[in-house]
Amino acid sequence: MRPRRWAEPQPASPAPAPALPATRRTKLGLALVVAVLVAVLVALPAARPAAGAPDAAAAWAEARARSGWGPFLLPAQGPYQQMRFAYLHESPELLPAGTVQAAVALTGNNIWARDRGAHLVDGEWWRAVPLARRALTDRLDASFQWPLLYLTPGFADRSIEDYHRLTDLPNDSRQDHPRNRLRFERTGADGTTTVLLGDSDEGLSARAPVVALRLGLSAPGARIPVTAKLAVSLPELEAESPVVARTYRDWALGLAAAARLWGPLAGTVSGAYVRTRPGPADLARAQWSGLVSLDLTVWDTLAVVGQLVAETPVGRRSDSGFDNPTYEVALGGKWDNGAGLRVEAGFTENFINHDNTIDVGLHAGVALVFP
Repeated sequence: MRPRRWAEPQPASPAPAPALPATRRTKLGLALVVAVLVAVLVALPAARPAAGAPDAAAAWAEARARSGWGPFLLPAQGPYQQMRFAYLHESPELLPAGTVQAAVALTGNNIWARDRGAHLVDGEWWRAVPLARRALTDRLDASFQWPLLYLTPGFADRSIEDYHRLTDLPNDSRQDHPRNRLRFERTGADGTTTVLLGDSDEGLSARAPVVALRLGLSAPGARIPVTAKLAVSLPELEAESPVVARTYRDWALGLAAAARLWGPLAGTVSGAYVRTRPGPADLARAQWSGLVSLDLTVWDTLAVVGQLVAETPVGRRSDSGFDNPTYEVALGGKWDNGAGLRVEAGFTENFINHDNTIDVGLHAGVALVFP
């Protein structure tokens, strides 16, 4: 798939600049990403499980019984976060050496934000996050993820308006604007409006791939596992964006821990410092991201999961809701077939602040482990 070019930020009246041709840097980036993916999945040395060691599915089940199911494969969902580097909070449990994990998560969001005249965001955003991981030792693993973003005007505006009309809930004047359009614009203090996205930007694009290393700080099988994570982006393969430049790199350093709190109830906490590349938009480069999740085992193979992801402001001096933290909740369930396959599904919703993140969304994911 060729990386898709975004239109450069333009004032509302002029036509967007034409897309740039592919560059040698993009080709070198493609080669680098392919090399890293092959290295993670195939070439990196990994110790073989010792004779009599549990297989991947059994080890996964033991980890789940020890410290819970962990959070959803769900990064922050705000519009700026989806176009920049988004840290993925994960369970701190590590799998035995040689284990391979493959996963993909899909989230679809309807976004409507019209905040104090400084921002207007309208459209539907679909994000897929494929992930591949290999356990190099019992305390170290490497992963590769390549987020894909599909932007569309969508089709749900009329039904959302009908719902708000039926329930008499406020709709922030959505009904006074065109339905089913793709629009992301920013208005500065001088009244100048910059169009970041329009209907012509509908389609699929690749965001920067991310390579991550996780190191177990606690002994394998510990009652309270603790894991450190370092994640670094590879922007060479990213599509053109009006939000971030294709120079420098994003990186994040995180820490996660989990425990079984009581009987069927377990929880995970995770925090990370995130450093994002600069770009045309005047956004905060340094952010803190945190997660709290709880899971309640209903049956041996089924659990109810709820989580909260909070991040410090992505905007600065914009006189809008993007200068405030984001809070996103997700509620749903996870199912494990006992043989290394896990499926998750739920819905996402803004919480506390609603002018800087999603309106409502759906989430689904599947993960598979095998030796």
